[in-house]
Amino acid sequence: MSESTDRAAAERNRAAAYWDRPAPVAKLARWWAWPRIVAHQNGLICGEPLPAWGAGLVREIGRRWPGRRFRRAVSVGCGNGAKELELLRSGLVQHFDLYEISEARIRHGRKLHDRAGLSDRVTWHTHDGVAAMELGARYDLVTWDNGLHHMPDTARAVAASVTALRPGGVFLMNDYVGPNHFQWSPRTLAYATAVRHRLPEILLRDPADPARRLPVTFTRPDRGAMIALDPSEAATSEAILPAIRQHFPDASIWMLGGAIYHLALNDVLANLDPARDGPLLESLLLLDLALAELGENQYAACLACVP
Repeated sequence: MSESTDRAAAERNRAAAYWDRPAPVAKLARWWAWPRIVAHQNGLICGEPLPAWGAGLVREIGRRWPGRRFRRAVSVGCGNGAKELELLRSGLVQHFDLYEISEARIRHGRKLHDRAGLSDRVTWHTHDGVAAMELGARYDLVTWDNGLHHMPDTARAVAASVTALRPGGVFLMNDYVGPNHFQWSPRTLAYATAVRHRLPEILLRDPADPARRLPVTFTRPDRGAMIALDPSEAATSEAILPAIRQHFPDASIWMLGGAIYHLALNDVLANLDPARDGPLLESLLLLDLALAELGENQYAACLACVP
């Protein structure tokens, strides 16, 4: 094997080992566990604050292609396949090919689909999903739900999605599209820091160690340390939107913000009480929306159709 092939294999193995580990902090520390924040995203996509993950894009599919069902779909970097399971349950997708490098997440996913009685509608794969898509048009739907930004070459992954789709097939993306390896701009860091400095002290307890206080001043993560821990994290995320615009010039793209709910509230959310802090969260989501209109977008969603 070439040196580059050896390096790619080593990085893939390191990323798989990272994602085999259990989550280090409480699930509610992250924005995607909060139905209100998910509803905020869905509202930006379809105009309705639907609390279920991905519901905004599903609603848009129903509007654009009434009654459309997808016989065969593929998802790469799917984790435990819980998001794809909901598309199977809804009847929108008949069968999924699911690609994931973490054996632990695949084991969990098999249990989820077994319990739902849908294991016969899923085929799991551990090999390179992007390379598999490059073999030709086999799918009616290619879905990327926060797996695309983990691909080592996101532009290649988007191009492979085009190759994998049959005529009339649909490309669905809901993903992180911000700076590579979370190398935030000075403006983004300043906004997040300003919010943290104004939060009540009760919200600044570290969920991983309640005796510690969360930092209130943001700096860029150490790129080398990030790569050493998980080389797949946002490796080429900045290339996602340019690649989509190149391959799907008529794509519908929704910019979903994230400077506040993803960065400023990271870990803080574990301390948020919905009853006590609901008005604060609503204000911060309005701030996030205003910043998104100024170009502060870390997440985006997309629907596109091949001719």
